[in-house]
Amino acid sequence: MSSNRICRCGAIARGTELCPRCKPITNTGRHSAARGYDHHWKKLRKTILDDEPCCVDCEKRGVVRVAEHVHHIVPINESWALRLEPSNLVPLCVQCHEERHR
Repeated sequence: MSSNRICRCGAIARGTELCPRCKPITNTGRHSAARGYDHHWKKLRKTILDDEPCCVDCEKRGVVRVAEHVHHIVPINESWALRLEPSNLVPLCVQCHEERHR
């Protein structure tokens, strides 16, 4: 019988494993294309950043900062169908992207 513990994100996890939410983040050995970041993603990412070059979270606070990431609102591991859906994507700066993943 394995005991519960706190995962790095603060959720409850079993034994030494990560919680289900964090587990997909540790895809060691899997190529980025296998995780959903293929040439279709790269093309859409470029289009999103070309259309909206500023971080949407910073803009809400009245700050202008260049977006370097395109964030999936609903993560790929939760809905593969939304992976390339523009309404599920937002441009974010590095800091805001890290904050959303905490």
